[in-house]
Amino acid sequence: MKELIELLRRSLSNSNAAVGASSGNKPMDEQDIHRATAALLFEVSRADFHINDEELLTIRDRLKAGFDLDPTELDQLVELARQESDELLSLHPFVRVINARATPADKRRILLDLWHVAYADGHLNPRQEATVRQIADLLYVPHAVYLRTKIEVEPTGSSRRS
Repeated sequence: MKELIELLRRSLSNSNAAVGASSGNKPMDEQDIHRATAALLFEVSRADFHINDEELLTIRDRLKAGFDLDPTELDQLVELARQESDELLSLHPFVRVINARATPADKRRILLDLWHVAYADGHLNPRQEATVRQIADLLYVPHAVYLRTKIEVEPTGSSRRS
């Protein structure tokens, strides 16, 4: 039993040392966070199988508000995130980046951004809601925060049509 506990401790210390490094063992930088956040926003947008203009504008607005980017950087980030989202097989690489670096306040802001995209066209599609829920779970966001951010962004008098 002692050997198992020691093996677990070594494994945890090795994985903790790797936190802060992305693929290729290079240090994670702010651009990694920006790309991960943008890709998750696109995932919510495309969850209903259609990215509309309101959602694209909301993604740009949320990225501009959340990160200090000039217009050229914003355009590049949106294009890169859209391409990555097109090729996305799993949310985990992006979630891993955010979990490694983001504070609970950062995650709350990201969740607010996700809800803004989900409600961008004036109603909440059930597939988009499920995607926000999945991302919230993967980011280890408490359910109470998930609900509060949804209520905070939810348009007043909105209907739950799909």
